[in-house]
Amino acid sequence: MSAEPRFPLALIALLRQAVAAMGSYQEQAVLIGGLAPFVYQHHAAFDRAMPLPPLGTKDADMAVPLPLPVLEGATLHRRLVDGGLVSDVGRGTDGESSITRFFLPGERGRDAPYLEFLVRDPGRRRDLEGRPQVDLLAHTGDYQELLLAPTPIWAVTIPELGVIRVPHPVGYITQKTRMYDKVGARWAKDQGDVLLVIWAFRSLWPEMAEVWRDLQRYSPQGAWLERVLKIWMRLYARTDGEGAVGVANIYRQRTSVSVPPTAIHQVMQDFLGTIKGPAAG
Repeated sequence: MSAEPRFPLALIALLRQAVAAMGSYQEQAVLIGGLAPFVYQHHAAFDRAMPLPPLGTKDADMAVPLPLPVLEGATLHRRLVDGGLVSDVGRGTDGESSITRFFLPGERGRDAPYLEFLVRDPGRRRDLEGRPQVDLLAHTGDYQELLLAPTPIWAVTIPELGVIRVPHPVGYITQKTRMYDKVGARWAKDQGDVLLVIWAFRSLWPEMAEVWRDLQRYSPQGAWLERVLKIWMRLYARTDGEGAVGVANIYRQRTSVSVPPTAIHQVMQDFLGTIKGPAAG
């Protein structure tokens, strides 16, 4: 049985201060990335008997709308700085874009935990690219529309932090998987996060199938979901295939848990059967 859920200690203080400072902006932001599984652990439907622990992360990522309206006369950047965080502008993961990151006072440095924000691609509105507000530089993330409305949002209470908003599991697992074509060697870590969420919320699979079918009605989400199915069907077609073996290896490398590829294959095949069931056509 899994241990009691715990947030990475280095990120608790940072998130606690950020959440307290955000005020009404909490209703605009959702926590994503490698921290989201730690939040899902606190949901009532999360199966604590499921053997996988979160794979972890060193930073906190939040998705926000583009553009992000200014609330109550103060930008999000101003709220966070007034709330005690320190901001800095650094290079994004692409080595080119500039990103605003927020640190605890005195902890800004190479290995210090930080908070940053992601937004959708602006399409033809290039003037908005990576800039949800005038003083906030954000990552332009791919397929971010899967993480915000119309995808449902969950509000999960965590004792150390209060209420944290995360995407519905369907939004989280599909955005992570749709990134497969872009992330290169990092796909196994992403699929490890995906497997944990799918396995832990097995009791919600019928409801997840309903959310899936609802999102299929939207553009571009519907086309992205079709691509996600194809990725999963290829990765998890065999017990000794790329997906099952790759995810088993990432858990063996990063945790003390050994999960056999056969178990990973079976969970994913069962989930795909639910998603592609008769009601899905």
